[in-house]
Amino acid sequence: MLVFNAENQAAAPLARKLLAQAPHDADLLYLNGVVERASGDFIAARKHLEESARVDPHRYSTRFNLGCALEQIHDNIGAKAQLEKAIELDPDEPESRFELAKVLRKLGETEQAQQQLTIYQKQMKEQSDRGVAAQKSTEAAEAIRAGDKQRAAELYREAIAALPDNAGLLYQLAKVLRDLNDTKGERTSLEEAIKVNPDFAVAQYELGRLDFRDGDMSGAEQCLRQAIKISPGYVQAWVALASTLTTESRRADALKAIDSALKIAPSDEEALELKKELIADHTQR
Repeated sequence: MLVFNAENQAAAPLARKLLAQAPHDADLLYLNGVVERASGDFIAARKHLEESARVDPHRYSTRFNLGCALEQIHDNIGAKAQLEKAIELDPDEPESRFELAKVLRKLGETEQAQQQLTIYQKQMKEQSDRGVAAQKSTEAAEAIRAGDKQRAAELYREAIAALPDNAGLLYQLAKVLRDLNDTKGERTSLEEAIKVNPDFAVAQYELGRLDFRDGDMSGAEQCLRQAIKISPGYVQAWVALASTLTTESRRADALKAIDSALKIAPSDEEALELKKELIADHTQR
């Protein structure tokens, strides 16, 4: 915790004491290396980080810190190897790209350095966009709790503007628009969510529900069957499919759908009620 909070001066004696008790522990070797790198003792940091990497070769942060320490003692070839390994272990971490670009420039590999810098800038923008979207999404949830659905919709739209390929945000917007009786907007958001993630079972179900309400039984059936294909245990989708088939006077198919729902949830009240109605209707005929 001291290292995590950048209290390296306080962490150093404890790190050394623990390492003396367990000299081959990868975590303690790593923590000592981090503390030593932070204090400018790059030779000691290299020794401990190299030992940690030998014990646990798959830790991103060990490779990253080792690469940075090697760069500080002008071992740029060694630094390049360690930073490339760090990127291999976690290609989505931008910091290693930036450090590698610095090392590549020192080695005269300017084109490769620029490539890494371009990726770094792209990843930093993506991180920033995710941060904006997360903040807007949090504010939207607070607006919903406060009863301001209109403001929530605005905030979800701002979140989506920052992160347009996030199906979850599109679905959350659809839910708010449903509460605002904006059926057209709800449908558009659901369709966009499915476009981003065709395997989004809940969005498929909700779109099927809209089709059913609009009298498009063929569209409803298609969406509901897709939801069930994605999530075979989706009881609500089975029941909604049965209701759709009942409306189309396809009693036998509706009963099969209800039986599938009851196999999953034998006490589901909606499924039991619909089955009772189907059987009563058949008896009356």
